[in-house]
Amino acid sequence: MNSKNYPRLFGYALLAASLAGFAACGGGGGGGSDDSGPVGSAAILITDATQADLEEVSVTIDRITLTGTDTHGDPITHTLDLDVALNLKHLITTSYLVDLVQGIPAGEYDSLAIHVVRVVVDDYDDDGDEHPAVTIQVDEIVTLSLADSPIVVSDGATTTITLDFDLSLSLDENDGTWSWQSRFFVHHGDDDADREVDDLHGTIAKPADLVCDPQPESLTLTLTTLRAEREITLVVNGDTEIENEAADDESEDLNLAGLCALLADLGDDETLRVEVTGTFDDGQLIASELEIEDPDEVHVKGTITALTDVNGEPVVETSSVNLLDCSATYGSMTVEDIFGAEYVFNFVAGHEVAFKNADECTDLEEAMAEQATVKVTGTRQDDDSITLDRVKLEDEDDHREFERRRERHLAAHGRAAAAPDEEGLFLMHARGGDVVVKVDDHDKVIHTRMSNRHHNFRAGDITEGACLQLSGEVNDDDILEAKNVVILPDQACQ
Repeated sequence: MNSKNYPRLFGYALLAASLAGFAACGGGGGGGSDDSGPVGSAAILITDATQADLEEVSVTIDRITLTGTDTHGDPITHTLDLDVALNLKHLITTSYLVDLVQGIPAGEYDSLAIHVVRVVVDDYDDDGDEHPAVTIQVDEIVTLSLADSPIVVSDGATTTITLDFDLSLSLDENDGTWSWQSRFFVHHGDDDADREVDDLHGTIAKPADLVCDPQPESLTLTLTTLRAEREITLVVNGDTEIENEAADDESEDLNLAGLCALLADLGDDETLRVEVTGTFDDGQLIASELEIEDPDEVHVKGTITALTDVNGEPVVETSSVNLLDCSATYGSMTVEDIFGAEYVFNFVAGHEVAFKNADECTDLEEAMAEQATVKVTGTRQDDDSITLDRVKLEDEDDHREFERRRERHLAAHGRAAAAPDEEGLFLMHARGGDVVVKVDDHDKVIHTRMSNRHHNFRAGDITEGACLQLSGEVNDDDILEAKNVVILPDQACQ
């Protein structure tokens, strides 16, 4: 990384290292399995640690291969075909369910290989000017050992595997030339509890054993995802916030009894289309929010890539006057989703657009300039065009958290001035200045840059003069709370 990623830290501030869970990775989307034996499933999630300098990073993952032993102790290899490109920018404050991979042979998998095909980087300079997108043809296969914490797939059960990318350790820029070496960490099973999944769209049908009287304490449903048509066990309980956007007049809040009644009225071939936010627990998705969607609506989460005026010309800048009718100024808005697909939403005269977390229409221009995340809803017309209905800018809390992480994120590269003391403290001579680091003896997986080997981390692994790369957040007391630590070969610090 260039020097602007390394703010200078002086003095002997205490650095608390919060080295996240197991380090490795996982992903999914199909694969060949032996259906003759017991099989389970894996929910594949992707998230990202922030990278301060970049506006957008799209990573294409082709496949993931798991290697281990089956329930009889025999060697087994299972490949998950993925072939997906994701814009990691949208995953800083949430996790995204890429796929629910079914038919994985039951067993323990102690090795995981990931094939990263390419990375596309959109960068802005210090003046805010956008550079042309850069495509890095990576074509690398990274094999990670999980021998100390294997992924367990049980018969008929679902486990979770989360790829946690760290761009500050993966991307490097030298005099305008970008390079990539994959640095990601895996969380799975019990270690992956309470990981929230956002913006999951699918359909639910009436369960065959549905009983609404007396009112149940919870409903166990089957959610069929729209993108990959995977079936997920969904639990809706009394704590779930339920909203019906498909109501005849306007959105209405429902309780569990109201949802049960809607499901009871469905025919055998009818479904409700829903958007779900929740967490996985023992393979089940526990819904914290459930929104019933209008089937004619189009929902996109992403960034605004273009605004046109009523004449179809690109909008550069409009008046700062509060515009009561956006359609008097704008003609269309293009939104790119997390997979790089673009959707054009049209402003229609006389059709009011509802905004959330925005005071005026011109906030759209600021959102486009800042590449802020937006959630957009529209209605598909008979001619396949989409009329814009609602725009939600990032929640204030999410935006503050995003900006805080951008401002406080630090990646440091340098040598340990001494081995850690009994409290795990040591001084690191980083490129931008000295940094005091604290590490602990929790089990961590360390990626040794050249060999791709991993092992459990102990503070004693860091010796005087060791070449290190770490990343984390600087807290309000100017103390770096490190998340990831990488022990590099000595030549990487020459």
